Amino acid sequence: MSDEAQTVNLKSKEGDTFAVPVEVAKMSELVKSMMDEDDVDEIADIPLPNVKAAVLKKVIEFCT
Repeated sequence: MSDEAQTVNLKSKEGDTFAVPVEVAKMSELVKSMMDEDDVDEIADIPLPNVKAAVLKKVIEFCT
């Protein structure tokens, strides 16, 4: 399956989860390195404990 068809869940500081395409998630070097450590198919949520939900939502809107 290509990266474009897959999604990954980004979890904010408050615990809100956002499903985003893998290619969008990999725009972040932090998320990309976390995904490279594990098999993408096995990742349920990628925790981002320093990112507020409102900020994460705006970043996702900008990147998509």
